[in-house]
Amino acid sequence: MLNIDDISEYPDKLSKYFVVDIQVRANDDSIVLYIPKDKLSEDTKVGHVTRRQIKQLCNRLSSKYNVEVQTVYLKSRKSEELEAGIVQLINSRFENSVEQLYLSYGAEDVISIWLQSTKGGELKKDEITEVVNQMLVLSGLKLNAMHWINSEPMLPSNILLLKAIKERQPIKAIELAEIFQHDYPDTTASWVSRILDKLIKKGIVVREHPDGNYVLTMMGLNVVPSIKSRNGTDIVRVLELGRKKW
Repeated sequence: MLNIDDISEYPDKLSKYFVVDIQVRANDDSIVLYIPKDKLSEDTKVGHVTRRQIKQLCNRLSSKYNVEVQTVYLKSRKSEELEAGIVQLINSRFENSVEQLYLSYGAEDVISIWLQSTKGGELKKDEITEVVNQMLVLSGLKLNAMHWINSEPMLPSNILLLKAIKERQPIKAIELAEIFQHDYPDTTASWVSRILDKLIKKGIVVREHPDGNYVLTMMGLNVVPSIKSRNGTDIVRVLELGRKKW
């Protein structure tokens, strides 16, 4: 099994590419590189790295260690401010429609937005999308897609499910259901399976055969918020892996 200590390029050589952290996924030994979004540039310039350079780095690491190498772009302060600004704008114009909102960056400054609301069918989706798109254009960004998540009082949100998967992956649907049943009594394995099937179609989760475990894809890793604290998903995941070994 590959360990972080086996990767001789970390941290010195990888720091030249602004890699601030790495992770070796336990289920498939994939290497995950964490790079601040604001260090990316389309053109070569001092203090930045291009996507082409990162791709070349990933190819070299993949060839050397014979594993898949993925990249997660961390939110910058500018991104967090944009996220907060979008929430404030929507809530001021559409009667506090938004509970939570997450931005997921793709290539060429194209982003997807996950928006959680309690208004359900009453939400003015077309109007909100237009307002958000105008704000993104002013910020030099392009909107790829808006993902709408309707809150259900006794069921966990998709974001909570994704965070739980990241903390404990690989994991089965029934195990996910058991995690949430105390705080969300209506959570069942069949409901979790239906939600995960939808997330699979969106390319966020994959189901491993034949054991039926679920793990996050690269897109899924980008969606899950990065929390730098003792209760952050990466730290909880380490603790969970330790428990499984026992």
